[in-house]
Amino acid sequence: MTSGTGRFNDNTISKPYWTPDNASNTYPSAYFSGDSRFLGLQSRAFVRIQDLSIAYSFNGNWMKKAQINTAKIFIAGRNLATFTKWVGGDPETGTTVQQNTFPVATTYSLGANISF
Repeated sequence: MTSGTGRFNDNTISKPYWTPDNASNTYPSAYFSGDSRFLGLQSRAFVRIQDLSIAYSFNGNWMKKAQINTAKIFIAGRNLATFTKWVGGDPETGTTVQQNTFPVATTYSLGANISF
């Protein structure tokens, strides 16, 4: 926090905290002695598309001709999107940008199950 200004600056976040000169109802007054991790009082509410899988099973005469009993393809994704107003890293863990954390990893899988 820049001393006496009511503003928290760390090159990534600048919030207009309440001061007598800046009467704001958005961010409460805060005093720091070097704690650069404070983001103010904010909601950690979020919605995350965490696991999504789509599969398709094939059937038809061409499978018998190819001597395939069953065939299925699938695609899956994990941690596809997070919707939140949380300013920082991951709202689930409460990490902030200042803590040098990595974002939640997004992974994709593509595969096939075929039996002859």
